[in-house]
Amino acid sequence: MKRILPILLLLACTAPGAALAQEAANDSVEVDLQIGGLIELATCKGSTYAALEMHRKSRTTLDLDKPGYDTLSGAGFFNWFFREGDFDSQKVPCEMKGKTFPIISMESFTDRNTGAVRDVLFLRVDKYTVIWCELGPALDADEIRIVP
Repeated sequence: MKRILPILLLLACTAPGAALAQEAANDSVEVDLQIGGLIELATCKGSTYAALEMHRKSRTTLDLDKPGYDTLSGAGFFNWFFREGDFDSQKVPCEMKGKTFPIISMESFTDRNTGAVRDVLFLRVDKYTVIWCELGPALDADEIRIVP
């Protein structure tokens, strides 16, 4: 069974809702994000995205061709991918604008300092590389679009 993370988006943030945005400027719509769903990198200000980070595994003992997590639900991805090895990490460059990536996992983390919940999407670039997408800030800045 696929894991679903419901979120609220303003209609103005979705392409199909753009035409309705004038009529229902204050309305919202619930969108179900699913493992395997596509996210497009959208608006980028400056040279990098503010809410998107790219993590490339540069050394590992894992067999990345055989995922050690539930690929249908995304459960266990964070611990499997990030628990060991070395990483090259950077903000996602604006040159990636317009590209789409599949959601491979969704996690909620509690910030140790503030106690705030941070919802994160993990997007697959390739078997060595994932994009860490802070969902709230990315939506607020129009950095991502959900591909229908």
